[in-house]
Amino acid sequence: MIKINLALKKQSVAVAVPGSPLNGILAGRIKSLSFDEVRELPIRKLVSPLLVGFIAYQGLMYFQSAELESIGAEVDKLNKQCDDLKNQVTKLSNYDSIQKQVDADIKQVNVKLEV
Repeated sequence: MIKINLALKKQSVAVAVPGSPLNGILAGRIKSLSFDEVRELPIRKLVSPLLVGFIAYQGLMYFQSAELESIGAEVDKLNKQCDDLKNQVTKLSNYDSIQKQVDADIKQVNVKLEV
């Protein structure tokens, strides 16, 4: 079995920095942080999918708002057309009642003419 001495490989992370508000683990870790370690962080792996997701979401929201506007305009147009058709139906029903009245008047005039 292979024995590994971890004590030699592991560096202490808990270092107290005098006069620093960040004493202990965090202060020691920040002080020992190097540029190479920052470059090795998976920032690209984390940020890239988030950025792609954000852009896709914004594109979807833009597309949905454009579609809603076009559908809303079509609905308004159809509502106006429906109101116009209702007005025409009202006019036609008025014409029917007037036509019945005229027919009744014509019958009365014909009856009076015959007598």
